[in-house]
Amino acid sequence: TVVLTLTAVSIPTAVAIGTPDSATVTIADAPLVTVTATDATASEIGPDNGEFTITLSAPLSVPLTVTYTLTGTANNGGDYQLLPVTASFAPGDTAAVVTVVPVLDATADNGETVVLTLTAVSIPTAVATGTPDPATSTIPDPPLVTVTATDA
Repeated sequence: TVVLTLTAVSIPTAVAIGTPDSATVTIADAPLVTVTATDATASEIGPDNGEFTITLSAPLSVPLTVTYTLTGTANNGGDYQLLPVTASFAPGDTAAVVTVVPVLDATADNGETVVLTLTAVSIPTAVATGTPDPATSTIPDPPLVTVTATDA
């Protein structure tokens, strides 16, 4: 916040300070973009989707694109359906959902993780990256079924 107050003039006999004699300007913080794992556990059976929500702390009057990376032990397009690496916000939007849809495979891999990390925004002078960042979703293995042959 900045307050400007007039206190004196150089020729007081010719010019007087009127009212209002002060004005205030408030400098708002840039909106923050954050990510959380809103459904942090997915499953290959079902499938039960995982979900990340990218949130903008205040709506904008212009479109915004947020770029992110997907890392972890699960592979984008292999262990879960292929996801883009951007999320778009229309003017007025404050949330974008990234859904992780696991792919059922026959590989026992002790569960896998998907880590979404925010990397950039299309208007860096207007939006800042906040915390938490990154967020993680886990895809555990389905239960194993074993068949034992016995000689009867």
